[in-house]
Amino acid sequence: MAKMKAFNVWSRVTDTLIDTVFYDERMTELEVRKSLIEHDGYEYSIIVIKERKDGSFRNYETRNF
Repeated sequence: MAKMKAFNVWSRVTDTLIDTVFYDERMTELEVRKSLIEHDGYEYSIIVIKERKDGSFRNYETRNF
């Protein structure tokens, strides 16, 4: 069974955390984003940030994207 990893989903429009989702740890942020948009109907403007190995998330700053 594949290990799962947390991904934070941010709204670029409202600059807020809108969800935390869990996917296979081998998936990239871009793959998760594409799945959320195409399959789950999330807005195109979302930003996805993967949990680090230590369990933390890097800071979300709109200027980084």
